[in-house]
Amino acid sequence: IIYYTYSSSDPYNKVKVDKRLDIIYPVYEKDDYVVPAININDENINIINQEIVNKANTFLAKKGSSIAYNYSISGEIISLAIQYIELDKFDRPIVSFDTYNINVLDKHFLTDEEILSKLSVSEEEIYNIVSSKFRDFYKDEVDKKVLDGECDYECFLYMRGIEDDNYTKDRKLYINSGNLYVLIYSHSLIYKIYNNN
Repeated sequence: IIYYTYSSSDPYNKVKVDKRLDIIYPVYEKDDYVVPAININDENINIINQEIVNKANTFLAKKGSSIAYNYSISGEIISLAIQYIELDKFDRPIVSFDTYNINVLDKHFLTDEEILSKLSVSEEEIYNIVSSKFRDFYKDEVDKKVLDGECDYECFLYMRGIEDDNYTKDRKLYINSGNLYVLIYSHSLIYKIYNNN
């Protein structure tokens, strides 16, 4: 009776592999590593779970690296964002992301095009807002004297791994409570810089 009451209160139990666990749960936790797994009974998701573990294993041996994740449920869409941090040869953090947006009802991974269409956002809007945010970041660092006159805007972008003003080249999409977040690969902790409210 207790188990039945617990099961019936979770709308995702019918798709879960293990009904005792959350839809996204930590499969491995140690120090600066928290590696997630997707608790959905599906062959393609099993493959993704194995890819996540394999990538995490390559990070375990890297000095100063870490792995963390967030997930969000927006109706039938579950979004998982995994953040990987490693150090470059100058001991600067390099931040990258993997995101997975899944329609739980049909176990379908949403493409970027499907996400943008669903949220009525265009690539051009994302580019313009991200570009504006980076210009604001640059101005803020100049105002705070973090950057001296030697480093112009192009230098600022180069330091963050962005070339030819291609702000959204390596961007990942994440949905949180129906809002769109854009996660950007960077040589610094700049991310979640676009929020479609």
